[in-house]
Amino acid sequence: MQNNNRIAGSRQFGGARTVFTGTRTGITSGKYNIELDRVPDLKNGHVPAGTPIHLDDATREADIHYAFEVVAGSTLTKTRVKKGFEGTRAKVGMNIMVAPDAVDTEGASVVITAVDSANAEYDELTHASLADSSAEGTILVEADKAGADGKIKVLPNAFTFYDLVKDPNSVEMWVDGMYTHVDGVLLERRVPPIAPCIKDYLASPTQGNTYVRYSKSKE
Repeated sequence: MQNNNRIAGSRQFGGARTVFTGTRTGITSGKYNIELDRVPDLKNGHVPAGTPIHLDDATREADIHYAFEVVAGSTLTKTRVKKGFEGTRAKVGMNIMVAPDAVDTEGASVVITAVDSANAEYDELTHASLADSSAEGTILVEADKAGADGKIKVLPNAFTFYDLVKDPNSVEMWVDGMYTHVDGVLLERRVPPIAPCIKDYLASPTQGNTYVRYSKSKE
């Protein structure tokens, strides 16, 4: 609860649904500005704690790395992606591609033309045919553009350590990131999917330079 409002998410460490174990702390960044249209509308969903983000020290700007896990019943033009407790994160106009083996690898990407969020378990994304995108368990990531030479849009170097919830009346929004959580683990079943190439990128001292331990412990 916040004053006389019941709000989604939590600004407490680990979010409304705790995603980090161990000591409730880490090496954090301070505030960075984020474009409002990069955060889901409150009526649809929010960005949960444990989501990879990019923080630009030069501009003090932040952006979100979006990824989605494909569930059964998908086709090459209508992809069903798992919906967590945070609700719908995908939106019309977002470009998606199958997560590549390496972060700098180009691949086919398509633009989302419709999002059906009526089902409680998944969102159905409509788009042009995208090869290899319909198998259950496939991870899709946001791409920088649609076409044959798409690349991952946002390469992260931090994690959100609380839920990012956009107030409908917001005119500006800030984000704090966590660089390292040495003495705990991230319960990855409770957060949006993180592709292997992104985990490798985050852990590299010459790339993401960010570290957490991952656990697939049952919820």
